[in-house]
Amino acid sequence: MANGDLYPERICAFVDILGFRDYVAGLGNSASKVFVLIQALQRVHKPLFPGVSDLRDIQYRTQSISDAVAISVVPTVEGLIELFSVLQELSLNLLSEGYFIRGAIARGRLHHDDAMVFGEALIKAYDLEAQIVRYPRIMVVSNVVDVAKGADPLAVARRNRLRYSDDGPLYLHILQRMQQEMSEAVLGADNEETDRYGAYGQMKSMIEKRYKEAVDNPRHFEKVQWFARYWNATLPYNAASFRILGPGL
Repeated sequence: MANGDLYPERICAFVDILGFRDYVAGLGNSASKVFVLIQALQRVHKPLFPGVSDLRDIQYRTQSISDAVAISVVPTVEGLIELFSVLQELSLNLLSEGYFIRGAIARGRLHHDDAMVFGEALIKAYDLEAQIVRYPRIMVVSNVVDVAKGADPLAVARRNRLRYSDDGPLYLHILQRMQQEMSEAVLGADNEETDRYGAYGQMKSMIEKRYKEAVDNPRHFEKVQWFARYWNATLPYNAASFRILGPGL
């Protein structure tokens, strides 16, 4: 087998579930909490998204241990879009339980099979998550999207799913689906949260809860505040009832 087959270039995401240790410590014998966690992580290991008929085409690989998840794909338009979709889904599922994700997506040499993952792409993503990302967001290294310059599917994905932060890094717009659904709905300032939007109402409540819990811890507070501002900036004008209120917002 050629070295290139064992250690090819891939796109790798490394994400950390913030507050995971506290969540696990509070599981106790709560079957419902354990089920929520298992279900969220299962979607990462066995994603089912329209548009990718066979995950073998993008060589989708994933590993999770404790509060960390590593996912990698081949450096193609299809692989990148699927990776974005998986991370958006994981982020929203955990946000409903009041937990944020922080991570990075990098490109480089990587060995990733069913038993192990190692390589420069993982190291780069890990180092960025630990040292640079800072806020609960998923940074996307600029050369990641270069894998398909000029490709129409990526142009759409980039426009809708990626944003530049005020402090520089490109990051994954995990609230893109919420923004789109609310923009297309007929909502008012006093809109009641229907079943369709109940999940977003749950997310709002959990963010507000984390916001109140963080007021006595400035280092933690700035992270939750960043996400609350991101949430509010994402809401369309007709969804004022979903706005998060609190100090500095």
